[in-house]
Amino acid sequence: MTQLQAGLQEQQARIELAHARAAADQGLGMERASRVQENQALAVERRAKATREHEEGLLNFVKSLKEAEDIDLRQIEKLIQLAAAMKEFEQSQQPEAMPEPSAQQIPGVEINQPPAQEVPGMGR
Repeated sequence: MTQLQAGLQEQQARIELAHARAAADQGLGMERASRVQENQALAVERRAKATREHEEGLLNFVKSLKEAEDIDLRQIEKLIQLAAAMKEFEQSQQPEAMPEPSAQQIPGVEINQPPAQEVPGMGR
């Protein structure tokens, strides 16, 4: 009878294990089903956000086009002329390297330069 009881207990444990697995599987199934609904809701939300951002981008593009239409070509020309004048002014402010005057450049003036002296230890 001990062997029969052990067999019955083992069979009862297997049945309980099968019931527990079935209950766990049902819980997992319900959790996955709720995730599907949640993911669908997130997809709808993201799609709405993407549509809104697309529309905002389109609106900004139209605003930019409108601003470009309003720019007067004479204003652009004045800005270009101003930029050119500023560049010319900046170039005129830069010191230029002035060459040393030579006797040939200044009539009637003779420039005598002493001969270069050699420094000992410095070969030519």
